[in-house]
Amino acid sequence: MDEINNQEQVQDVEETEIKDTQQNEEIVEEKTYSKEEVDLLYNQIEELSQYKPKELTDDEIKIQQKLESIWKREVAQTLKEEGVEVFADFINVSVDDTEALNNQITRLKEIIGQLELANGYKPTNHKQVDGYSVAKKNKDTKSMISQKLNF
Repeated sequence: MDEINNQEQVQDVEETEIKDTQQNEEIVEEKTYSKEEVDLLYNQIEELSQYKPKELTDDEIKIQQKLESIWKREVAQTLKEEGVEVFADFINVSVDDTEALNNQITRLKEIIGQLELANGYKPTNHKQVDGYSVAKKNKDTKSMISQKLNF
């Protein structure tokens, strides 16, 4: 049992020595760059940094948050005025885009109108008016008899 443990320890030590030598070789293989290559990389960094959006300060972030909250209140108020505040979760417009907001509200109103018409009362047992009924209503016996005989 002791021999097996000793052999395992020896193998572990050998494996760690191999890993250490591999790491040392990787460090030695680092590439050195010339001055021209470094300058070229710096120029590329500067060129790409101009497209990077500027970072906002804390005050600017707070102002944007305030504008967003004001816009949300305005949207909620507009929806309430138009009577479609139930659909507030489905309205998605960017800040200060009143045209898109109004378009969505009008579209919602059209859909609501169509649904109200579709869900309205539609009689199913509606009888057709026939000549006999009209004659009976007018108490015209001749027309009643003629309607019964003519089918």
